[in-house]
Amino acid sequence: MNRIRFIVKRLDKMIIALCATLLLFSQSLIGQTTVAYKNSAEAIQTAQNNKQYLFLLFYDTKGESLKAMESTVNDFRNKTSEDTLFYKALTTDEKENDTIAKYGINRAPLPVLLIFAPNGAITGGFPKEVSMDLLKKCIVDNLIMDVLKTVQAEKIALVLLQNSKTKFNNESSKAAEEFSNDSKLKGYVDIIKADPSDPKNSDFLNSSKLSKDITEATVVFIVPPGSIRGVYKGKITKDTLMVALSACSSGSGSGCCPK
Repeated sequence: MNRIRFIVKRLDKMIIALCATLLLFSQSLIGQTTVAYKNSAEAIQTAQNNKQYLFLLFYDTKGESLKAMESTVNDFRNKTSEDTLFYKALTTDEKENDTIAKYGINRAPLPVLLIFAPNGAITGGFPKEVSMDLLKKCIVDNLIMDVLKTVQAEKIALVLLQNSKTKFNNESSKAAEEFSNDSKLKGYVDIIKADPSDPKNSDFLNSSKLSKDITEATVVFIVPPGSIRGVYKGKITKDTLMVALSACSSGSGSGCCPK
């Protein structure tokens, strides 16, 4: 999936290679109004409550890199139709220590920009510099947003593509439910239903190499950090999905299964 792989690639660099991800803040900008929050957690929650994209810029000292990134973000926000917030975060603020420790911000090259979707999923992470084109790619459709939130929580995402025109909807849904309710997997699987004919899901379908005109219910099996382990159409069962899990745990998909 090109969009998810792009995002995961960026996150790998931030979370794995650079050991960075998430937020700090000192001020927030909403239009021309400056609003103060008591800590970063409150800022994140507010953005999610308001269904907004959050642009979080973390820094320790002021400089040209910080100025350039802030300028690019503001230019993007002025041009996008999405509802967005922008926050600058000073990493030396003691009230943000818990967030810094949780997401490894203190090990990241600063300044660092992170983008959060309205559901809290991280759609991009950029140290030192960022471009308008990269920011555009961080605005994703709801389906990709939901998948990202699931895999970032180290859970398996089962995307159920079906509508009134697809066959074997009941069988496909039953297989997914039984799989997610397995005693060894309960709490580690999210089922995400989506209509393949909805234009809003086209990015996901294109990335998965699937047509919007599918005739049979389809399950896309996605594991952390964002890899497709299988696409299963028609009359499937729980065992069909367990095969994908077995392949994952056998070593061909290291790190993709619930721990």
